[in-house]
Amino acid sequence: MIRVSTSMIFNAGVKTINSQTASLLHLQQQVASGRRILTPADDPVGAARALEVTQAKDVTAQHSTNHDNAKSALGLEEVQLTSVNDMLARLKELTVQAGNATLSATDRRSVAVELRGRFDELLGLANATDGTGQFLFSGFMGSTKPFGASIDAMIQNPALEVSYQGDDGQRRLQMSPTRFLEIGDSGNDVFNRIKSGNGYFATDYATTNIGSAVIDAGNLNNPALWVAVPAAAKQNVEVRFWHDTGVVGSAVIGATTLTTGVDDEFMISVAGSPAATVTLPAGLYADATALAAAMQTAVNTSLGVSPPAPGSAVASADASGHMMLQSPTGQVITITEVLGNTGLATMFGTPAAGSGSTYYDLVDVTGNVSLLTGAVPTASFPGPAGLRRYFDGQPIAFNGLVGATADYGISVNITGDPAAGDRFSLAPSTSQSVFRTLANLIGALESDTAGPGGQAKFANEIGFALTNLDQANDNILRVRAAIGSRLNEVDSLSSVNQDLQLQYQQTLSTLQDLDYAKAISDLTRKQTDLEAAQQSFVRVSQLSLFNYL
Repeated sequence: MIRVSTSMIFNAGVKTINSQTASLLHLQQQVASGRRILTPADDPVGAARALEVTQAKDVTAQHSTNHDNAKSALGLEEVQLTSVNDMLARLKELTVQAGNATLSATDRRSVAVELRGRFDELLGLANATDGTGQFLFSGFMGSTKPFGASIDAMIQNPALEVSYQGDDGQRRLQMSPTRFLEIGDSGNDVFNRIKSGNGYFATDYATTNIGSAVIDAGNLNNPALWVAVPAAAKQNVEVRFWHDTGVVGSAVIGATTLTTGVDDEFMISVAGSPAATVTLPAGLYADATALAAAMQTAVNTSLGVSPPAPGSAVASADASGHMMLQSPTGQVITITEVLGNTGLATMFGTPAAGSGSTYYDLVDVTGNVSLLTGAVPTASFPGPAGLRRYFDGQPIAFNGLVGATADYGISVNITGDPAAGDRFSLAPSTSQSVFRTLANLIGALESDTAGPGGQAKFANEIGFALTNLDQANDNILRVRAAIGSRLNEVDSLSSVNQDLQLQYQQTLSTLQDLDYAKAISDLTRKQTDLEAAQQSFVRVSQLSLFNYL
């Protein structure tokens, strides 16, 4: 039997009222905040999941901040490199202006004054900083000034390069959980590691040259062939010139039977015009008369003139097989056998003497061997049979060579009048900074061009400067293209981040947001419950036995 005391009645009533009040307050807090989970006790599993989603959302928000920082850093670098491209365009204008043959030494030095100023400006762009004082092009060493140079020291010492105090690192920011994006570039990659020459090989002239010949940057006709050439074979190759000063003699087109089996290739020109290549297939000509007729047809097709008929007297060239012929209309026709076959000798007979023409040999200096004959090159003309005749501006092709490497896949153009003994070299491209290119140009403008070959050497330096400035400009454009690609990637990642943020927000809403209809219904019910508890407590608290006595 349970005894109910007055205190028990009061305690039970107060406890019920407090419980109902607490439930009502909790519902009111949910309605006020719009959140279903106010404490982990409301939904332990949901609270844990909401915490995970919130952390992922915060990480994504940090990635979005990184995106903004990356855009700022890459945009600042892009602005600096745009200025570098604009400057390189101006440098090319000045170089072309300086190459004008009518300029005096004083005029060229005036151009050099502006170039010195541009050198300092370029150095300033390479040492640019961001808004926080970090150097843009010093790699990971942001607080270290990357470039230092003395233009006078570099001019005096052609082997001296600009000093680089940074490293090769690229600063990165995390753009997503799995992607770190480069937001900078090493100064070495931007300003220093620039291929010299045409990017595959670089041409040069000998300081002892005295002629007026100028060499261009050369052409890569077949990349696969150039790559296949052994490294040692293409380290030091020269074009060497000789003059044939013999007396012009005569020869008669003979009727000797032509030996067949190998194609004959000829370089043919009229009165010094650019040469055309004519190939006569082997095995198609029974005798010299038939060969001469085919030659007439080929020359007429290529140049619009015909060589002399078989049996007529013609002027001859040197003992290497270079023929100077007189056409029926009086035009001088030069025929040079390229591949060293016997077609010319069979067709025209053995020449008697020289023509006073210029010839060249292609020489592997390291191996001390002629690439045209396979023999040790001689110091004076006449050299070994097989040298090629020089035509002003006609491409000098490194093909038809003896030895294991018959074709280098390249050619060079030499214009002007080379002197006997003049040499031009080529070697695989190396790295050269844009500062070195500019220093070489300034040195050439400030140098004395008087003396044998001085103007030609200056013209060569102008050509080299233009080629190397093009390489520097292409390298800057390459870096800018990479920056543009990264900026596009940042935009793409930003779009993904926005989608992720929306998805996380929706997930959190599902986990945490309050169902207002249910909450208001519960709130109304709790208010009723509380009022009922209060009313019942009032009634119970007034109960007493005295009321029934």
